[in-house]
Amino acid sequence: MLQAACDFCVELSFGKGSDLTRNLLAPEYGSRLLYQSPNFVVMPSLGQIVEGYLLIVPKAHFISMAHLPDTLFSELIEVKEHIRTLLTDAYATPLTFEHGPMSETERGGCCVDHAHFHVVPTNVDLLASLQSRFQGHHILELTDVKQQLNKRVPYLYYETQAGVAYIFDAPVVESQFLRRQLAKEVGVPDEWDWAVYPGVDRIKSTLALLQHEPHKDPVLWL
Repeated sequence: MLQAACDFCVELSFGKGSDLTRNLLAPEYGSRLLYQSPNFVVMPSLGQIVEGYLLIVPKAHFISMAHLPDTLFSELIEVKEHIRTLLTDAYATPLTFEHGPMSETERGGCCVDHAHFHVVPTNVDLLASLQSRFQGHHILELTDVKQQLNKRVPYLYYETQAGVAYIFDAPVVESQFLRRQLAKEVGVPDEWDWAVYPGVDRIKSTLALLQHEPHKDPVLWL
């Protein structure tokens, strides 16, 4: 399902940057897609707080990863682990997070109504900050994010560099909360807003490096 008002859907439908992407990067800028599997794509994030900051995005429109059908989770895990290995080899072992909305009004700090995982190569850890502000718990399986659908509570998903995952209830949280925390921890506190600081040079450097990285699974290479 494509959503006409969704920038990700526009970008994935045409294989080129959406109007938003082109306006931020440059009118002549082409696709920023790096990898794909049958149901997911990987691309550098707008707002490169650190170089190598990637997004994992489902091709179909779901408002959060909790809304994915059960059948897609094994593929999502495979893509996530592939990107984790890629970033570890190229930059640093990444942390992974998601602002998980329940609806267009129950947003969980999300600013784009299309599910996406942030995969960020960095040595900083945001877990203590999350545990000090939100109720949450460790989860054993990625599919456990679907528990939030029964609760109808927006959430923050956070996975450490060691691969330990947590879910935090986030019924009220400021927009791009985890990006704000990340930017502060890496020493660029003003660069959390991707619309103000798209990080064009870092996006281009990420594409230049990762498009030439060795890869094991050709289905993930664009």
